[in-house]
Amino acid sequence: MPAPSQTHDPWPFVARDIELANLASWMTEPVAADAARSLVIGGAAGVGKTRLVRAAASKVSDSVLVETVLGSRASADLPYAALARIAPGVAAGSQPDVSSLMAAAENDIRIRAAGRPMVLAVDDAQHLDLASASLLLHLVLTGTVRVVATVRSGEPVPEPVSALWKEGTGRRIDLAPVSQHQVRSLLSAVLEGDVADRTVSLLHGASGGNLLFLRELVLAALESGTLRVADGAWRWTGAMMATPRLIDAVAVRLEALSAEQRYALATVAVAEPLPPAVAERLTEPQHLVRLEGVGLIEVTDDDGGPWCRLAHPLHGEAILGRMGTFERRSLLRRLADAYEDQGHLSADDRLRVVSWRLQGGGETTPEDLIEAAALANQRFAPDEAERLGRAALDRGGDARAALEVAAALLARNAFDDAEEVLAEAEGSLMSSSDPRVRQLYLHRRFVALFYGLDRPEAAAAAVDRFERSVSDQRALQVVPGIRAHLAVEAGRLEEALTWSRPVADDTDALALALYLALAPMVEALTLSGQTLEARRWGNVLRTLAETGDPEVAAAGPIADLAAIQRSFLDGRPGDLGAYLERIHADLHASVDNATRGMVALSLGATHLLAGAPVSARRRLLDACAALRRTDGGRMLPWALALLARAEALMGAVDRARVTRDEAVDLAGGTIPARQALDFASADVFIDVAAGQVEIGCRRALRAADQLPELRVHRAMLLHLAMRLGADPAPLAPLLTDLAADVESALPALLRDHAVAWRDRDASGLLAVADAFESSGAGLLAAEVLVHAARATADADGSGSGSGADLDASVIEARARDLAARLEGARTPLLASLSDAPASAAAEVGVLSERERAVLEHVIAGEANAAIAGALNVSVRTVERHLSNVFSKTGTANRAAAVAWGLRNHMG
Repeated sequence: MPAPSQTHDPWPFVARDIELANLASWMTEPVAADAARSLVIGGAAGVGKTRLVRAAASKVSDSVLVETVLGSRASADLPYAALARIAPGVAAGSQPDVSSLMAAAENDIRIRAAGRPMVLAVDDAQHLDLASASLLLHLVLTGTVRVVATVRSGEPVPEPVSALWKEGTGRRIDLAPVSQHQVRSLLSAVLEGDVADRTVSLLHGASGGNLLFLRELVLAALESGTLRVADGAWRWTGAMMATPRLIDAVAVRLEALSAEQRYALATVAVAEPLPPAVAERLTEPQHLVRLEGVGLIEVTDDDGGPWCRLAHPLHGEAILGRMGTFERRSLLRRLADAYEDQGHLSADDRLRVVSWRLQGGGETTPEDLIEAAALANQRFAPDEAERLGRAALDRGGDARAALEVAAALLARNAFDDAEEVLAEAEGSLMSSSDPRVRQLYLHRRFVALFYGLDRPEAAAAAVDRFERSVSDQRALQVVPGIRAHLAVEAGRLEEALTWSRPVADDTDALALALYLALAPMVEALTLSGQTLEARRWGNVLRTLAETGDPEVAAAGPIADLAAIQRSFLDGRPGDLGAYLERIHADLHASVDNATRGMVALSLGATHLLAGAPVSARRRLLDACAALRRTDGGRMLPWALALLARAEALMGAVDRARVTRDEAVDLAGGTIPARQALDFASADVFIDVAAGQVEIGCRRALRAADQLPELRVHRAMLLHLAMRLGADPAPLAPLLTDLAADVESALPALLRDHAVAWRDRDASGLLAVADAFESSGAGLLAAEVLVHAARATADADGSGSGSGADLDASVIEARARDLAARLEGARTPLLASLSDAPASAAAEVGVLSERERAVLEHVIAGEANAAIAGALNVSVRTVERHLSNVFSKTGTANRAAAVAWGLRNHMG
């Protein structure tokens, strides 16, 4: 997708609304005796000082004359150079004395103002020559003109300029970097579309909230293709790249540094975070004091500090861009020496030292390189791990180096390359005397073949070959866990438990073997509804992660995800939603793509159960983006199946079919049993969205029959068929039996719904609706209320039954109110509500051109302020258009309007 045309134009002014309003108000307010006659705006270069003053001047141009002058280094030694344009009477030699000169300047200003209020805007006032600065202060003190001046933080200013806010004539405000929320609004307006949360977070962090830096980073990323639309949103997918123009802008701050100070800054740039003691050994302390004083470096106490860091990462780009190859190599070797001189090194320190020696041309042993490669993999740095691992192989390192190279390739979804590396090293790896090495080999080979390349026969053959070739019983402990994984994937839960339990009970099992047995065991117990035992073994899995063994570090996240799955299968999306949103936000800066993807997938599934398809779609797009980068467990097809279901639930049937087809293609010939429910549900809701409700109902019943051991999933599919019109009479006994077989709470609620609907028990249906609503399952609650209203109406007609004393219209009104909060979710039961046809009948043509434009921006996820900036209208105008959209489409809120727009092929 090409970059929006306005990315190279002046960006919309949407990030300083409050400051703009305050400055414009100060410019236009009457000058009282005690009012500030000068306003100094401070801040770092690029933070938006000049843009703010220009925007305010434009806003008040009808009532106030704003004249602008510029301070510059080039004219800093020329008396009165900055003010000569607006006060020509100050020209050199034109006045006999200073008093006459100032009087002439006052007169020139009054003539120029011609009776209008006047504000003099002075940009970069820190560069004013002393004479101009003194005259400026005089003009303020005499009331001739009001002054707004910008100054750059951390730079010295002439004394008369500082007097503008220190002598009681005015005040100073300092612009802080823009917030992450402001960056989102700005990027949405500039890019004319939705911007992924992680991208907003990364760009805000990389720019430090500096608007100049942000603009240049965005332009560079657009030009390189690392900022592009992927999975429904603008996403930043590569390393930070700085344009030459940005480097030049940053480098201006470095011009006043001495060569020694620049070397000190380069040292911090290469090694941050750097212990201050190490920094002081590598450079003179006075140079560090200078760098800290001008705001180029800072010392923080986070993460077990103190640490010496760059104040902004772009300072490192600028200083390292000036460093030659040999100077950099020498610095890297000095850093490695300085760290080793400390004595005991942490794991992170050892990784850095080996990496620096390798880059700097120093001596490194194969053993050190293998250890460093393993550490890099543990820290989700696969590029570095592969580089170190291959260097170890080049230096004659043993087969463990191949294991680390393979792990790095797996982390990047380079499954073919990982399989090639492992196949080549198979003999030496399987003959290793270390059982842990053998276990790691089989595990990584299995992941590459089974999950990565979808070659189950080859994976099974590799396991069989391992069993035949390896006699060490300790090494063979890993095999049952892998066979348990295969059983769970096929839906054979009892078989999985048979494989896993002996290893789980073996107190001598190696950590990796125990992890590989417990993970499928906990999942099998969860999927079969054995909640209590699943929780008990899940706690064991979490305890295993706490041992600190790096090979089982994933046990913690797996245990957490199992707990999430149990809550999901208990039908409690309300308990999960806020918790998962917090985790999702915390992971924005994480480089662990697999965990980010799984959390976003879980969150999307939770929103679907809650009946929030628009929110689900947003999170599932995040999941797809992360899993396209790292997916060692065939999770991307699952995320796409859930996404197709969300789109179908919104009525966007064409879009849902495309997404479902991609999911099926990626899944290959087999769909893991844990994912079968969501693949089937996607197909069912696509049928429903296409108007083929009966076909969808039959599909749900067939899918339920194919999951005999996944009892909770089977119950959910049977219940889905009933929601689509299947007779509850034969389904109620089936659901009763399933509820009796499991400890999960959801099947019991589904049973209660089926029994009450079969018996037309309105009171029982209301109790079920209350339970669903209190658990956060709003969609199910609304549908049960529809059944309750019908049961009540039937009782009213017959004069008997449990609903005879209830009011069907009141129940239906409650159902409509709940449905209005469901982000436009569409099901046959909700469509039967009396006011549902209104939104269904509306077409895009009912909207004006401007209303369509506003809705397009809403679909893109933009806030009203960003939309106003993009369309060059006021926020109030956007609100009016949006109100019209709600009225004409029959929707009640933004989410429902988004769903309506997607159904009508907008966005």
